[in-house]
Amino acid sequence: MRCGFDVTQTPGIYDNARRNAIGASAGSRSDLLERVGRWTQRRKIKLCRGLYSGVVITSEVMLAHGLGQDEIDRWMDAYKRKDFEALKVGYSRKRTGL
Repeated sequence: MRCGFDVTQTPGIYDNARRNAIGASAGSRSDLLERVGRWTQRRKIKLCRGLYSGVVITSEVMLAHGLGQDEIDRWMDAYKRKDFEALKVGYSRKRTGL
């Protein structure tokens, strides 16, 4: 407990299933549109949070990062289900057994 509140009890900041902080804010617009080399789970969550909160829109993300609509939709579906495991790198290969 720090600063008068317990971060583990604050909704949206702590995910008990994963037992680590996943971030409370979506990040700035420029951070979300900055080109990245590798899409890690953390970056996907941050981007989904930005899309969900309206900081950026899907078409901007598609243009800035060269992502397809179907890929963004899969990430957003997993994010809305709180299935953060599905946002891990290589998850589709694990799931399909390739």
